[in-house]
Amino acid sequence: MRRAWAVLLAGCGFHTQAGPQVPPDGQIDATAPAIDAMIADAPAPGAMCWYLVSSSLDMHLSACPPIVAESLDITTNVSIDTTDNMTSAIPCVVMSDGPDEICALSAKVITIAAGVKLTAHGGRPLALLAHDINVLGTIDVASHVGKAPGAGSTPDGCNGARNATQFGGGGGGGFSLGGGAGGDQGNASNTGAAGGATITVSSLRGGCDGSGGGGGGVNGDPHGLGGAGGGSVWLSADTGTLTLGNAAVINASGAGGAGGSMPDRGGSGGGSGGLIVLQAKIIVRSTSTSLIFADGGGGGGGAISDAAGHAGGDPTSPNNVGSGGSGGSVAQSSHSGNGGSGAPSGSNAGVDGDQNEPGGGGGGGGGGGGGGGTTGLIWVASRSTIGTNNIVPAPIILGP
Repeated sequence: MRRAWAVLLAGCGFHTQAGPQVPPDGQIDATAPAIDAMIADAPAPGAMCWYLVSSSLDMHLSACPPIVAESLDITTNVSIDTTDNMTSAIPCVVMSDGPDEICALSAKVITIAAGVKLTAHGGRPLALLAHDINVLGTIDVASHVGKAPGAGSTPDGCNGARNATQFGGGGGGGFSLGGGAGGDQGNASNTGAAGGATITVSSLRGGCDGSGGGGGGVNGDPHGLGGAGGGSVWLSADTGTLTLGNAAVINASGAGGAGGSMPDRGGSGGGSGGLIVLQAKIIVRSTSTSLIFADGGGGGGGAISDAAGHAGGDPTSPNNVGSGGSGGSVAQSSHSGNGGSGAPSGSNAGVDGDQNEPGGGGGGGGGGGGGGGTTGLIWVASRSTIGTNNIVPAPIILGP
């Protein structure tokens, strides 16, 4: 008989228990409603099932991938495309999670060696599902300037706000909080975009994109790319331990927004951070050196008549936020707006362009800087206390 394993919520935390045996006819035991509500069909032969249920978030995750190996040891850098998964050196298995899909790596034991980076990009979130997981190196599902968006980054379900008009700066991506507003074009008030609004997150999904900087005209003619939202990853060790070693890094940050191009165009907003889910009965973490973060990307700098703005920066550690790109400048007294830093910086609104710069969209002045993206989310389901040091944003401990 195949066995389904479930991590269910209990008053004292989380516990792992055996779910019902799956009968040969594929029907699920009606005495286990938490599991019955989560899968409609029996798992494939040789498959195991992983679940995470949280009534407090009205959220559940589920996957039943085939277990094809005793261990999966990742000892060299590898990149996974969760959209075209079979082209990857280590292909992930596409699984349904309700109406959504995830791409899963599964084995009884998964280990990412020290000094090794597992990178994932593409349209589906990434999941690592095992009995024991050892992260000694890096898992990177973040989005980065000039590269494909991180795994599961999507504009779907995101709440954009007012777009830039004329040459205002684009707004930063919103997620659990609002994104930074774009700066105004010089001499033209209310031209910067509002930051993206908050959204309700109840499934495995990535962050939200920043909006493009204004390219002229009443409607802004969006020009340039907003930074992509960070991706999403679910790590679930169902019966054993999730170990985060001394050099472990898990990054689901958003990308910086593009700088404005000449003449005078506004900088674009940075993307928000994505979602990291850590689930295990026991999580062993080096709180002093392991890094877990889903920061926002920096906004791009605005352009001026003959000097382009610079792209916003990507976050590189929990407290090294995505920096705002500098605006184009042709003289000390003539410059465009700088981009805002990504959250958790307290200055993630873009800066207004200089009012003394001639030309530009009827309002005059250099382009506004893009707003920085907001932080993503980190969910933890465990009996263990993992601390808050070197984790940004602060983890949310899932409860019933």
